[in-house]
Amino acid sequence: ISYEAGLSGYLFNKCKTDITLFKTKLKDLIEWSVDNNWWWRPQNVSSATIKGVEFETEFLLKEYLKANFNYTYLEAKDTNTEKWLIYRPRHLYKLKFIYSPTSKFEVGLSAIYKTKRFANADNTVYLKDYCVPNINFTYSINKNVQINFEINNIFDKTYQEERDYPMPGRAFYGGMKFSF
Repeated sequence: ISYEAGLSGYLFNKCKTDITLFKTKLKDLIEWSVDNNWWWRPQNVSSATIKGVEFETEFLLKEYLKANFNYTYLEAKDTNTEKWLIYRPRHLYKLKFIYSPTSKFEVGLSAIYKTKRFANADNTVYLKDYCVPNINFTYSINKNVQINFEINNIFDKTYQEERDYPMPGRAFYGGMKFSF
């Protein structure tokens, strides 16, 4: 059973803001975790509650520069044990700056910051918080063809989304998008 309520609006015609409150009650939640023998196994959480608030705002800083900020506060617990559900951070922050000097060219600089997450149901093992910045470039050749290039994890930060599975270091991607 899920509940959600939100407000959305514009301030001064330049700042779009959304705020959403949410709550979900779950029965028989299945979570996958690694056991002591390094096997991934499903675990049943008989009853859980996930609730929080999400805030997002996008605003124009200069004529060609806009910013987007997103924050999520989360409480995710097994209601029988009062332990935190695995891999769910209490705080998640996202920030992005987008520079568009022309309608054809765009540069985006973004960062994500995720606080510590527990990696086991006993809440004795956790993954450290991390902050990872990324950058992307987009050029529209015409309305149907777009070229993009991005660098993820610019500073080659070592971090994990799941226990003992490190995320890739700095990565480069490029591509073309065709619209019909």
